[in-house]
Amino acid sequence: MTEHNAPVPADIADPARVRELLAEAEARAETLRAVLAVLEGRPAVPVGRPLRLLTRRQREVAELVGKSMQNAAISAHLGLSENTVRIHVSAILKTLGLANRTALALWWREHGMEAANG
Repeated sequence: MTEHNAPVPADIADPARVRELLAEAEARAETLRAVLAVLEGRPAVPVGRPLRLLTRRQREVAELVGKSMQNAAISAHLGLSENTVRIHVSAILKTLGLANRTALALWWREHGMEAANG
């Protein structure tokens, strides 16, 4: 974790925040496993598991991008700043190896909706 988002004692006392921190740590671990796979010549993201690479909030943002919502609308819908939404979109694109939000929207329509509903 970087200094700016390191947990504080209040975070650790909140069970919901602890679950979120654990999910984020798992997402980071999955990302590291993907990097190692690429270095070893294997596929970065095993079929059926790409959504596990994203945090809960990133999945929410990805779903809304998949519904063609713009950052301002996503921001209002999730109660986040537009800058935070942009940061999430950038992280999602990087994690999934996608070039832009259009690619993300298409990816979500093909893969995310299935995984989210399945």
